Amino acid sequence: MITRERLKQEIDRVQDSYLDVLFHIVQTFEYAPSPYAARPSLTQLSDNSLSEWYAFVETTYGSLASDPIVREEQGVYESREAIK
Repeated sequence: MITRERLKQEIDRVQDSYLDVLFHIVQTFEYAPSPYAARPSLTQLSDNSLSEWYAFVETTYGSLASDPIVREEQGVYESREAIK
């Protein structure tokens, strides 16, 4: 596991031109929900939320049946020089 001290040492080595980007990345983690937080299951949703979910499913189910999504061929692209 990485310690705060190790992380701070790595941050000190980041070029100044990347500090704004790095700051925004750190901020996203500050406000992001914990990956360990429990997510409600359908049985735990309120009656109103559950009815909204069912209404959404009913209105969107089969909406692409008349115009299905088709994945076209990949195509041929020019070969480019490798990035160094």
